[in-house]
Amino acid sequence: MSNTGWNLNALVYDLFTGKVDEQLYRDVIAALGDLDGIKLDEFGCGTGNLTSKFPNTAKVRAIDYSPLAIKKAKQKTNENVVFFLMDFYQEQPTEYQPDVIVACRSMFHSDLSKSLEILSNHLGDQGVAVIAHPSKNWREYITPKVNGRRKFDLIQFVKSIGRVANHFNFPYSLFSTEKFEKIGKQYFDEVKITSAGYNTHYLVVLKKEPILNK
Repeated sequence: MSNTGWNLNALVYDLFTGKVDEQLYRDVIAALGDLDGIKLDEFGCGTGNLTSKFPNTAKVRAIDYSPLAIKKAKQKTNENVVFFLMDFYQEQPTEYQPDVIVACRSMFHSDLSKSLEILSNHLGDQGVAVIAHPSKNWREYITPKVNGRRKFDLIQFVKSIGRVANHFNFPYSLFSTEKFEKIGKQYFDEVKITSAGYNTHYLVVLKKEPILNK
């Protein structure tokens, strides 16, 4: 599989980062909780917009398929982040298992069961996976409800058009909350789903507990 398309995407990705994206990153960070001393793997780090928000006290492995995206991400992050150029559907970093996996808008595979199985296997017997995935309200990117009300913002509108165009270039399978919950329970002990990014995304938190604590 060629990563040419992903490199092209990395060239313009940051141009289309707007209010929705910044709110989404805040929602993901809030869902992660205290990351002090945590071993965190980010599947699909892109150009590092979310990666740069992880605390320096976390041990981070950031994975992406685009060398250009990783090059840009390195410019935004600190020495606590180690980057891996790989397709996480084919391979994952070894040496140790993470405490937390983050996948922010990176679950492209049409088979959700395969995606969640990979997350589960990579975590091992315990840990948390946090997924931010576009919801069926994707079109609300155009005029999101910011601060509880829908307001037209020219800059957000232009960036949103770019984001939606990017979505069609690399289409996501827009799974329902019911499907996330049903398949999630096959691999994890707990599934919690809320909205994020001004209701344009699902925030899926999947937890695994060690057998002794059950």
